[in-house]
Amino acid sequence: MRVLRASKPWGMIEVCLLAILVALVKLSGFLHVVAGIGIAAIVALAPLMAVITNRNAGDLWPLYEANNDLRFQAALAPWPAHLVACDLCGMAHQAAAAEGGAAIACARCGSEVHARKPDSIMRTRAFLLAALVLYIPANVLPVMYTRLLGSEAQSTILEGVEEFWRSGSWDIAVLIFTASVAVPCTKFLAIALLLLDQKFPIGSRVGKTRLLKLVEHIGYWSMLDVLVVALVTALIQFRALGIAEPRSGIVFFGAVVVLTMLAAMSFDSRLAWKRQVGRG
Repeated sequence: MRVLRASKPWGMIEVCLLAILVALVKLSGFLHVVAGIGIAAIVALAPLMAVITNRNAGDLWPLYEANNDLRFQAALAPWPAHLVACDLCGMAHQAAAAEGGAAIACARCGSEVHARKPDSIMRTRAFLLAALVLYIPANVLPVMYTRLLGSEAQSTILEGVEEFWRSGSWDIAVLIFTASVAVPCTKFLAIALLLLDQKFPIGSRVGKTRLLKLVEHIGYWSMLDVLVVALVTALIQFRALGIAEPRSGIVFFGAVVVLTMLAAMSFDSRLAWKRQVGRG
């Protein structure tokens, strides 16, 4: 159950499908490309993986309780006692002591339950700052080197977008620009706004919660460029005729994507709700 919960944000089957499409379009400019039966298998696999990664784990816990003969007694939580939900199984606990930072053990799954994510603001700031620092070399340094029939070239992310645009594949160019430039910048601004809200409350509570959910949902789409480079460099290995190799820029960019995803996961959206409730 822990593995299922932890792996859900990292399921990128739809991003992988788009990466395959982009790689095929890119390779078709150099070679005669024919899609094989493996593509059909991946297309069939995609909805199955989507069902698995989007499975509601809350529906599985009653089966566990029935098999282990577990019974939980319902109790009223008198105000102002705090109800704290377990991040793993979702069970609510009456735990006023957890508000001070102490953790309690979940009665159902045994996980540590906190009223707030530990060091949420510090962790989010650290991940965001690291991502901002790495985003500079990710855009300046080349992400891929190609040598085909004696012609050599190195390209950055923006140069790759320009190459697709000039070749007539403007839709692929817009897709890569959105995933590699627009989405990371949106995540930077959104997370910075959520952190700034802790000092200067702005906007509505619902709006800020939706903003965090948006960042969590679009976060992994930036992996598109990383998967494209991985596919192209794996497929173009013809020794004397041609070769493709990844460069350091794609490593920095992959690190930026992971760090921004961790920043969104580290931020506790309940902080904004508590702050405004306290002020109102």
